[in-house]
Amino acid sequence: MLFNRIVKFILAIIFDLWHGLLNAIPYVDSIRSELETTRIQLAGCGVAAMGNTRDSVKERVQKGNPYWSASYDDVCRAVDAEIRYREDLERECMDIDNVIRHLGWEPETFRSEGGFLNVGKLKSALSDIVRPGTSS
Repeated sequence: MLFNRIVKFILAIIFDLWHGLLNAIPYVDSIRSELETTRIQLAGCGVAAMGNTRDSVKERVQKGNPYWSASYDDVCRAVDAEIRYREDLERECMDIDNVIRHLGWEPETFRSEGGFLNVGKLKSALSDIVRPGTSS
């Protein structure tokens, strides 16, 4: 009699565990699905960070897409700022090149091997210019 009660008790525990496990399977599947979506969202952040051109902006995932996330939006806004800064720098460089040409020089004369403006070289050349009414 005691043996039968122990067996029933153990079977009840096993049944409860089995029932709990069966109820957990859909939850685990749901978590796996969420994890896969999160992985794709994270990959999207990397793609957005590396695609910092005007053309890549046109191909972005839009809000409402399951792979869009707030972090993706943050990365896109940072990339937009980077694009604007780069375009502003390019305009400034062209303006400086135009001033150098206006003075009768070639801009390449004042560039480093890497193509950057050598400000010291430009300042030195500008200081050598003798203007009317000033002494050298």
